[in-house]
Parts: sequence; structure tokens; C-alpha cells
Amino acid sequence: MENSKKKTLEISAKSIAKSAEERYIENETYGINEEITCESVSNISKNDFSSCKINFDDEGNATVTIAGAGSYNGLHICSGTKTNASATNEECSSQ
Repeated sequence: MENSKKKTLEISAKSIAKSAEERYIENETYGINEEITCESVSNISKNDFSSCKINFDDEGNATVTIAGAGSYNGLHICSGTKTNASATNEECSSQ
């Protein structure tokens, strides 16, 4: 059960990062100035995630940090990208 929860959280982080990068490119292309959040690029549930943050580097690559809640309580993604995310039971230093 624990591995299933970790995999689900990892998939969510990758999906959020991918969607965030797509929105970033769209905003750059059309000159849109908006904050890109986990909530604006996914159907993230506050029941499952106590915090979710997206950071972008200078090239528009997204890094996602998630703290789980509810059924994902105690799980964390510290620096997930669209291709790599690892769920851990250790808190991220930036949370």
C-alpha cells in the first residue's frame, strides 16, 4: 500500500511539472503574466496535499515540491520534475 501511495504521488508531481512547463511556454509565447500554481495546472486536492509549490529555472524548467496530507500524510516530493520525482518520508528542507 505504501509503495502504491508513493508511486501515485510521484506521478502527480511529474504531471504537475509537465503541465506547469507547458503553461510557462504558453504564457511566454502570448505575453501573459500570471502566477503558475499547482492548483492552476492540475486538479490537486487539498485533502491529499498540504502544500504544493512550483519553481522555475531561467529556462522554464519546473521543479515541484509537495507535502502530502490525508492518505498521503507523511510523504514528500522534494524536487520533482516532469521526468523524475521520488516520494520520501523525509521532509524537504524548503518546507
